[in-house]
Amino acid sequence: MRSMTTRPRTRVEKLRLQGIACALGELASAHLEPDLAQKVLKSLGLSVADLEAAGVETFDAEPLKKQ
Repeated sequence: MRSMTTRPRTRVEKLRLQGIACALGELASAHLEPDLAQKVLKSLGLSVADLEAAGVETFDAEPLKKQ
């Protein structure tokens, strides 16, 4: 649940998260490194839910959920 004091993400922020999801989804699926993709996501302070809230493609988010 998002805090009431947290402002909504801007379009640019959402696009940035979509790019992160694309790159990490590729790392997890095509390069067979799902653990590394999860570590990078966590190091950025993000979750799959954050990426989904930004409107990422299911194709990019699914490999990150498999853990």
